[in-house]
Amino acid sequence: MQYPQCSPKQIARQEIARTLVIWSHILGWGGLAALIILPFLVMVATHGERGWPIAVAAGASVVSMIVGATLGQVGRAMQGRVI
Repeated sequence: MQYPQCSPKQIARQEIARTLVIWSHILGWGGLAALIILPFLVMVATHGERGWPIAVAAGASVVSMIVGATLGQVGRAMQGRVI
């Protein structure tokens, strides 16, 4: 049985989609780890005197998770695996 061959354009598109999904995992899970660890480390470093660095660290972690989720959905849509 022969399988249809993919064109070079389709192969390039699949590579881009795979790269987006990989970055999604890095940003999503990395952002979650940063959300758990980073505010605590900032609090220890600043001795808890100021609250805004802790909020900035937590906010950056949340933004990382949101960007990761968005990249994942775009990458999966390119692969035809939309949820």
